[in-house]
Amino acid sequence: MGDSRQVRQDCQLTNEGSSYLEHAMEEMNFSARSHDRILKVARTLADLSGPERNYPNEILEAIQFQSLDRKFFRDCEGRIENHGSREHGESSGQER
Repeated sequence: MGDSRQVRQDCQLTNEGSSYLEHAMEEMNFSARSHDRILKVARTLADLSGPERNYPNEILEAIQFQSLDRKFFRDCEGRIENHGSREHGESSGQER
């Protein structure tokens, strides 16, 4: 799966799955790149589940993975920024 059009073509959603994804995009402020990543992960999960694809469930699971991914990287960025500030002599509120 390459470009955005191909991803959307290969990952045909039911009305329910489409509704879940649309809601997540609006409420969680996911980017277009996140949208395609969610579709790719959902497709992979559906492929692993077997011949009977139930995309609504896979869409929900992929949305959870994306939100965990976002939370994890935000936490890591904060730690890196705090660590960098301390290395440059900026005060972290504690005396050395």
